[in-house]
Amino acid sequence: RLSCSECSVYFKNQNYKLENSVMGLFFLFVVFTMTRAQDLVEIGKFSNLQHKIKGTVFTKGTSNLVIKGFNYDGKGPDGDSNIFFYAVNSSYPYSPEDVARGYSGSAGFKVILPFPFKGVFYNYDEPNIPDLRKHFESHVQNGRAVDWEDTIELTLPPGLEVDQLTFLSVWCRKLGINFGIVEFPLKKELYD
Repeated sequence: RLSCSECSVYFKNQNYKLENSVMGLFFLFVVFTMTRAQDLVEIGKFSNLQHKIKGTVFTKGTSNLVIKGFNYDGKGPDGDSNIFFYAVNSSYPYSPEDVARGYSGSAGFKVILPFPFKGVFYNYDEPNIPDLRKHFESHVQNGRAVDWEDTIELTLPPGLEVDQLTFLSVWCRKLGINFGIVEFPLKKELYD
């Protein structure tokens, strides 16, 4: 049996526990909702054109891309700053030279998505763009390639959103070609 004063303390404690439980559930709901907003949505898999490019591309919110299972053999033409991720809004990943030549469907933005991202975006002709080969070389031990990171995250420049992309490419600037590409849904809407 509880006395009146003990009952009062008991019910206050139970009420406190209930309030904490409600607050706990509310907190879990908020965290769950925020996590759901950052869920990965699959866009597609890289089509390998050269150099063993593979991986699956996902969106993460409106301004990030995530690549899982990425592979690139680290090869390409001599010279630094030539191999990078290239996001476009055109009928195909064209170089600026192709746009100047007037290739059909070549208009639209073209942006470099540096990896690893260090808070800086680059113009196409800048000489110091982080080259994927340099990053690849950091994954070589005793002359043998080791796996890339499980997850690569790419950040889009401010004002650009994932739903504006038509392709993501592993691009070779020196040769003006793709090593591998992923087609985004907007490409079919605009160009098919």
